[in-house]
Amino acid sequence: MTSMLPSLLGLSSLQWLNLSDCNLFDIPSDICCLNSLKELDLSGNNFTSIPSSLFNLAFLGLSRCKELKSLPELSKVYNSVGWSTFIGIHCYRLAENIDALTLLKKHLKVFGNSGKMFNFILPGSEIPEWFSQQRGDSSIKIDLPLEVWNDNQWMGIALCCIFVRDDASRAEELVFRAVYGLSNFKGRNPRGFMRGIWTFSPDEPVMKDHIFIRYFSRDEMYRNLWTTDWLDQECGELELSFVRGSCLHSVKVKKCGVRLVYERDLEEMEQIQELHSSQCCENFEDIQQHPADDGSIGNSSLIK
Repeated sequence: MTSMLPSLLGLSSLQWLNLSDCNLFDIPSDICCLNSLKELDLSGNNFTSIPSSLFNLAFLGLSRCKELKSLPELSKVYNSVGWSTFIGIHCYRLAENIDALTLLKKHLKVFGNSGKMFNFILPGSEIPEWFSQQRGDSSIKIDLPLEVWNDNQWMGIALCCIFVRDDASRAEELVFRAVYGLSNFKGRNPRGFMRGIWTFSPDEPVMKDHIFIRYFSRDEMYRNLWTTDWLDQECGELELSFVRGSCLHSVKVKKCGVRLVYERDLEEMEQIQELHSSQCCENFEDIQQHPADDGSIGNSSLIK
């Protein structure tokens, strides 16, 4: 039986709403009246689509929405934010029709020059070919052209990995560390920062491959680098690695990839996406032959 929710009218100041596991077959129509809403968790419900008005969110949780088949088109008409974080764990039907690279492409086309940072998690077992540098490990190092920092066409960096729960009996997290290879006449001066992404509780059965994509705008990278002593240094190298966090074990990262994103890449993404979409179903054959357990998802938290 479909759950009947109380009216949401009059909650215009509400910023966070958890409607997970409410047995919803339709999104409440009055949810569009929540003008201040930034974070919405709709995990574990039964709707097949969501309204375009839900794009005015920084976080959208749709894990275990196994009937979800499509997402609305992005448009600046609706908002100026876009999904900073989209979590679609166990959304296998959705992953047949749209993948994480498609989500990234849509966000880049609409919000790529806005200085935003995007995160996406969906079922998937292969890193898209678009990620020009790939490695079958949990870390990757790339050279940064010295002229990139003054290149107006450079938009940012896209990072990707394939991960799976290593041990469902314990809490695990997906964490990555970035190290910039700074240097000047005094020698090398590596500078790093660590960023948590997602925590999985012991009762969260993410035992099939999922793909994570994060996009850093150049503005975000500048913010992580900026100090007065950076002015006389060159940044010619970047190492990205998925590591153990401060207190929890890490999920198992099977492979990772990275790409410097330029404005010209948006056109190339259109061409590659046609090929990638044709291969999308093949990537999920093994996953669909062994569907995920119906166990309930425990409390998960985004680490900002």
